[in-house]
Amino acid sequence: MQRMKKVNSAIDNALGITASQELLLRASILKTQEAISAWKAFKENVDIDLIDPASMRMFPLLYRNLIFHKIEDPEMDRFKGVYRQSWYRNQMLFHRMLSVLNIFHEAGIRTMVLKGAALSLIYYKDRGVRPMADFDVMVGMKDLEPAIGLLLKAGWEPFETRPLNSFTQKVRHAHNFRDGKLNQFDLHWHLLPEFCTESSDNDFWDKSVDLNLDGVSTSTLNHTDHLFHVLVHGTGWNRVSSMRWVADAAVIMSEAGDSIDWQRLSRLARERSLSLSLKSSLNYLCGLLNIAVPPSVLREIEAIPVLKYEAKAYYSKMNGNRFSGTLPSDFFRYLIYAHPDSNKSFWGRTVIFPEFLRYYWGNESFWQLPGSMISKMRRRIRFKLNENRAGA
Repeated sequence: MQRMKKVNSAIDNALGITASQELLLRASILKTQEAISAWKAFKENVDIDLIDPASMRMFPLLYRNLIFHKIEDPEMDRFKGVYRQSWYRNQMLFHRMLSVLNIFHEAGIRTMVLKGAALSLIYYKDRGVRPMADFDVMVGMKDLEPAIGLLLKAGWEPFETRPLNSFTQKVRHAHNFRDGKLNQFDLHWHLLPEFCTESSDNDFWDKSVDLNLDGVSTSTLNHTDHLFHVLVHGTGWNRVSSMRWVADAAVIMSEAGDSIDWQRLSRLARERSLSLSLKSSLNYLCGLLNIAVPPSVLREIEAIPVLKYEAKAYYSKMNGNRFSGTLPSDFFRYLIYAHPDSNKSFWGRTVIFPEFLRYYWGNESFWQLPGSMISKMRRRIRFKLNENRAGA
């Protein structure tokens, strides 16, 4: 009982969105007079010249909403400039994404466009209001190795410290690639980092919808699955606040309307042990933006039994840090989907952890684990020291 009280406290308080960011979200999203009040309060309480990076990402959407409300303000020229920069940068990323989709399409590899690109096209319907640092494309597990080969041939290179091999593919969901012009994209073989089994994405593929992107045939998630992805992906600690998931969820719910299948949403969370993430994000949306969620859905999600390691994984995710990163949360998630009987034995978990680390770090041998651990610790300590010097 104490454990669940601790988790519920994290649900209420650890989404990492500040009071000023909440004002900005209301000003950027709401279509009522509350948006104008929120904008005035935000401007009074925040020095826009010293704005944080997460809030700056909201400026293009804020710009569009202030235009909707016919607001005249000296800051509008600044927001317009940020919007134009976002539009230009996104256009470049869409162009690069089309080249990747074409490569896969010609090879007969089925693709799914995820996250920012799909949200911009289907829900925001404006390529400038949602800034993107990269783009995300998913392929099936059977197509992963051919897809990697095609990317390498086309000049894309893996861009992460960990390797991309058969070991990391067992516990990771995606890998970042970069081209010669520093464009980046995430190649997914699973939708969710929390659930990486061979069949974990079959349901998403089966219910996906066709998407024609400037003449290239691909697919994307349906409305319900888009909402699910945003809600469970948005919660959790991040160096830069992931506050824009609130806007993403709000625009999906506004555009999709009655086509959201709430029973499916609840089932997806239950089957993947993600009910705590779904509960926290839905409750937050209801409170911040007065978005209506059927009370029966909230009650059903509240009643979903929570595994001990789901609670541990969620709490670790909400309270991540720069030293351990997502490793604790990822390990608890691994226990849930790869070793569901691990609740029974402490020693069993002790044996599983080296196995997980081997996959997580891409080590071909258990004997490489000590060297990898030392290397990771040195890198983390060096990063922390440099960060402290920069902040001094």
